[in-house]
Amino acid sequence: MHGYIFQMSQSNVSKWVHLLHGALNYALSQQNLLPARTADDLAQRLHEELSHEEPSHATEAPPFYSERPIYRPSDKVDREL
Repeated sequence: MHGYIFQMSQSNVSKWVHLLHGALNYALSQQNLLPARTADDLAQRLHEELSHEEPSHATEAPPFYSERPIYRPSDKVDREL
């Protein structure tokens, strides 16, 4: 698929994927963002993240909350348009 999109041979695509995969792993490791490989690692990471979080406030709005009204026609003819 990638070879077709970028007009590259399969071997060339394979080389680039291998190279970029290594670069991505390096960048993620520098920021401590590599995915956990075992359930124990995941549990430890989640425990650390939860212990560093500030308590949430119940009155805060969700991040994508909007108070914009949504127009809903009451007339059956308008609803069918």
